[in-house]
Amino acid sequence: MAADMNGDNDDVTIDEGDPDPSETLRILVATDNHLGFGEKYPERQNDSYIAFDEILQMGRDQEVDFVLLGGDLFHDNRPTRNAEHQCMKILKKHVFGDKPMGVELLSDPEMNFAHCDPNHREVNYMNSNLNIALPIFSIHGNHDDPCGLGGFCSLDNLHTAGLINYFGRQNSLKDITVCPLLFQKGENKLALYGMSSVKDERLHRLFRENCVKMLQPEEDTDKWFNLLVMHQNRTKRATVDKNHIPEHFIDSMFDLVVWGHEHECRLTPEHKDLGEGKEIFISQPGSSVATSLCEAEAVDKKVGILTIHKKLFKMEELPLKTVRPMLFRTVNLAEDGPDVSKAKNEKEAQMKVESFLIKYIEKLLKEDLPKKLTGHPNQPKLPLVRVRVEFEVESHGTISVGRFGNHFHGQVANTADMLLFKNVKRKFKKEEDSVSGMSFIKSQAAEEMETHTSVEEIIRNTFAINEENDSAMKLLSIGGMSKAVSFFTEKDDKKSLQTMIQQQVKKTVEKANALEVDNKDAFDETLGNMKNDKKRAVEEEKEALEILQQPRDDLDDNAQVNPDDDFDMDNVTTKVEESDDEMENLAPAPKRGRGRGSRGGRGSRGGQTPAAAAKASTRGRGRGRASPAKKPLAMGVPVANPGSASKKQPARATGKARGGGNNSIQNAFARQSQAMSSTQNTVNRSKYVYDDDSDSD
Repeated sequence: MAADMNGDNDDVTIDEGDPDPSETLRILVATDNHLGFGEKYPERQNDSYIAFDEILQMGRDQEVDFVLLGGDLFHDNRPTRNAEHQCMKILKKHVFGDKPMGVELLSDPEMNFAHCDPNHREVNYMNSNLNIALPIFSIHGNHDDPCGLGGFCSLDNLHTAGLINYFGRQNSLKDITVCPLLFQKGENKLALYGMSSVKDERLHRLFRENCVKMLQPEEDTDKWFNLLVMHQNRTKRATVDKNHIPEHFIDSMFDLVVWGHEHECRLTPEHKDLGEGKEIFISQPGSSVATSLCEAEAVDKKVGILTIHKKLFKMEELPLKTVRPMLFRTVNLAEDGPDVSKAKNEKEAQMKVESFLIKYIEKLLKEDLPKKLTGHPNQPKLPLVRVRVEFEVESHGTISVGRFGNHFHGQVANTADMLLFKNVKRKFKKEEDSVSGMSFIKSQAAEEMETHTSVEEIIRNTFAINEENDSAMKLLSIGGMSKAVSFFTEKDDKKSLQTMIQQQVKKTVEKANALEVDNKDAFDETLGNMKNDKKRAVEEEKEALEILQQPRDDLDDNAQVNPDDDFDMDNVTTKVEESDDEMENLAPAPKRGRGRGSRGGRGSRGGQTPAAAAKASTRGRGRGRASPAKKPLAMGVPVANPGSASKKQPARATGKARGGGNNSIQNAFARQSQAMSSTQNTVNRSKYVYDDDSDSD
């Protein structure tokens, strides 16, 4: 059982041919599936599901003991119903079956799943009501972390449904204690430690303060293979030292670390010398779908089959064949571009650069794309293409990226953002440049994202520069606003900015009122001293995080709003709420058609009861069509006799109708209602009771 890993670790890795597969633990390892990513792009909306389905099929084909996922199963912590449905459909296809389980759980599930509902603190294959063929164990990442009322995440729902085993969540963020899942198969003993995503700055501090503890089995401690799966920043971002977890923080007790969150595939276990004779191995599987057009995402996507025998292991790499091909290249116009010195004007120079880039990409598609095609029938054919164009002359970076993509319509999946221009000559200097904050964000955002700098760090840098340019915020704190923007962009929390501004303004006003200062200059100085207090800034940052994590009267968990779409009042679905007043529940909100007339205005029939509405006209102003009357919705509260509702007088119109006080329009509605009332009384309304509830005709 010799090993050949980095040349000198012959006692770690299993050799080919040894031992017998029945005497080993086999685990399929994958991370960052990001289900639901790209749903707003018709060409790419199914990429994450196709890759995830292939991964689980590999698990069945390879007859692994279980699948280990390293976080970010979903792209959003409030996934759409479609994303949840597709995920459950794929899981149900592969998870259930009659295969006997060869792995025994020795640890106490009450401790391993203490964060779960008391009735579901168990592994799914130990449930006598379920036949599990492919167990899946998963931690949560920073994209699918808990949120909202109750502090649940999507993995909680999947765990309750028996589709996955959700572990590794920390209930306390002041003192983290990780209790491993203990498995045994024959002579093999596995201690699986899970650390779901925690804010990097917080976890960094907890590691330094020795507040992260790893429990170990008391019996045969040295015979257990210790495997840690975590989801944190591995790479240092920008200039902040605390926004990642250094590798030397990891305890040398671990035989292997599976590192999630980083999307670049570095699956082969990397040996890390911790000094003093201590070492660990780190495997970084990377993502199964490209969520950004950067160089790290262009690396071939793979999953691993981890084979464990006692204290030895081997990682077998399996390339994914259904991943959309991606081409990433960097071009320096000064070195590789066309000669524009003889161009008569800037427009002619731009045309030469654009022509050069078109030919360059055409060559890529012809020569390099075939190497990325696997021949799998489910692999998307249109590639993702990103060319980073480095330029020094300012006019070269003014090519319209959107118009440029029209040349490759039907050949490339991302025609709108194929080019990324980067000025390699001019560097931003905050002490010399007086560019405004928004201009700085626009000019630097692309370069920052290329190095994976967080949005929070970009905002902090921008505010810091604004302070030096005498344009700093007076009332709002940098820490609070940067976290609010981070929640808005990374967690799709649409009310984070509004909540943070309201809370900080309220708090600042309260403190300002408490100051006994009458002079304006003295007041400004006092307010500035409050903002510059570093200790207070740390406290404000903690308070900001608490504010954003509190449950709020937000959108429905499943409601998804696409900011790119035009707001259409006619497509808004109103959630039916229960009321304490029974009589209010008797009449559901009137159904609106697609036209404006069906909505009605002030003075329209919006307040009528169902019985009264049935006698009214079914036509409104505009092209809309009002729905026929329906029976009251079941609300879980007593419903009075429908006959009594018909006796209630309909609400009279008060005020002017929509569109102005035009009485002729009201009269026309009245005449139309009277003309149609006699015919409506003879219509059999039973056919309308279960009419379609959609807005479509």
